[in-house]
Amino acid sequence: MATIKLFFNYLVENEGLELNPAASIRSPKIAEKEPVYLTDEGSIRLLRTIAREARPQVQERDMAPGKAIICSQPPKGSKWQVLYRDQCGAQSRP
Repeated sequence: MATIKLFFNYLVENEGLELNPAASIRSPKIAEKEPVYLTDEGSIRLLRTIAREARPQVQERDMAPGKAIICSQPPKGSKWQVLYRDQCGAQSRP
């Protein structure tokens, strides 16, 4: 709808159209969806799958985002602690 309104606004400003026929039409409201997040288990499974199955040439690249999150203070008591220990070489949270 916004594109149509812009088109008619252009015609009003540059082509001599007297009124924008779309000016009074309301744009539809689109409900925002709640984002879906991986569970702790799903995140751990994803990173372990990358570690196990990624080609050696791209494994480090593919693991980097997850390692950055995991190695920057995982929540105490979360299942991320397992990956923190496994991937960051730490015994416990710093």
